[in-house]
Amino acid sequence: MEKDPRVTIVIPVYNEEELVSNAIQSLLNQTYKDIEIIIIDDGSTDKTVEKVKQFPSVRLIQKEHGGTGKAWNMGAELATGKIMVLFAGDMQAPKDYIEKLVRPIIKGEAKGTLHDMEYILNADNIWARCWAARWGKRDGKYVSFISGTPSGWTPNFEAILIDEYLKRGGMDPKRGYADDQSIGERNFVKFKIVYDCFLHHNYPSSLKETFFQARWIGSSMKLKNMWKKLVLGLAGTFLYFTLTINPFLQVTGSVIGPTAKISSISFTNSILILLGIVILAILLNSLRVAIKVKDQKLFLPYNLFFITKITGNIIGYFRKLIFKKYAR
Repeated sequence: MEKDPRVTIVIPVYNEEELVSNAIQSLLNQTYKDIEIIIIDDGSTDKTVEKVKQFPSVRLIQKEHGGTGKAWNMGAELATGKIMVLFAGDMQAPKDYIEKLVRPIIKGEAKGTLHDMEYILNADNIWARCWAARWGKRDGKYVSFISGTPSGWTPNFEAILIDEYLKRGGMDPKRGYADDQSIGERNFVKFKIVYDCFLHHNYPSSLKETFFQARWIGSSMKLKNMWKKLVLGLAGTFLYFTLTINPFLQVTGSVIGPTAKISSISFTNSILILLGIVILAILLNSLRVAIKVKDQKLFLPYNLFFITKITGNIIGYFRKLIFKKYAR
């Protein structure tokens, strides 16, 4: 491959009027100069298109709302570069991001690459920190993604040879939020992690945004994973009830009496006990998260975040299942 091949950066955007300008500017400031930026507007209803038009060097394509998978496939077909980089309208890249990300591809070490992690840009927002709590902190800063693969290889990618992308059939839009994993999953191929490469990412900053993001993620969930979580959750609840709560109630004589059996518990009391277990589990989980990231302000908001996120995931899954909707 030539020394510095053209890199095409494809950015699907949907209602990103507040963030897209910063994303574009961070790419125009890259140390790697031979880049092409293609913005695929996925049917935005706000002023995203007007913001993008303020950058004459950026190629703007508008289409009906259909999801990021379709947008990236369209970008790959339109690209004039040898390498394609996936980007988002709510991201910002350090000046050397593209240079580091594509280096192993240019050297022939890999067909595609993935950065190691993403720092949260809006860490001053409590709901964004709730999203980041899953990954915790690195160097004292909240991160929203860590590759976490000791082998150095992953089925995900952020940069890829365009010929390789097209040969592998592009992304599967029906994978919803996880469409960027579909090439690796379908072709059993892995891509190289670049450990000295990172970027910055804005995360949902309200419960409303949290719900819609979680609903989108729900559209990528597979049936076997949903059933697995449901069965394990019910089994755990049942075991907790039979081994902990019921013996305690029998000893104290409260609710069901000292010699009562499980079958004698009234339906109402069973519901109340199960509801209590769920509430206690959510509270303890929120406490665990707040302790993990050493951020006591997360404790109360994380309860609402968790309930909103799970609700969005479930609705997103059935929205895909019933209405065949995969896009955000």
